[in-house]
Amino acid sequence: MKMNELTPGYYKIQRKQAFNIGKRGTNNNTVHILRVEGVGEKCKYFIDHTLFGEHPSKMAFAEDYEVISRYDREPVIQNCAITLSFSDSSGQKFEFRVVDAWALRNVFLALTWLQKPFGFVRRRRV
Repeated sequence: MKMNELTPGYYKIQRKQAFNIGKRGTNNNTVHILRVEGVGEKCKYFIDHTLFGEHPSKMAFAEDYEVISRYDREPVIQNCAITLSFSDSSGQKFEFRVVDAWALRNVFLALTWLQKPFGFVRRRRV
């Protein structure tokens, strides 16, 4: 399958070759999810969680990635986790691992000083 000729749906994609990305080492050909919406001129590609898709002809990534497989239905998720990481003013790194949105909300409510840097907005009661 060619990257710029995909039909609407979800695809599993991967970089063709690893490359050096500076201090962090090399890209280890991580797998990403590609969402394809629309056809023809209205076709847009969304990688992972991006909100603003682009037409495949305007994207430079098509040569860098290859399609691994197409999802016939929504992927089944197992062992999900959200990692919340930040550094304090002295450079000490912290990581919190939460397994659902409820626990993430509780982290922000308990540690109110994290709300502003992460843009957490408390839900208003109606």
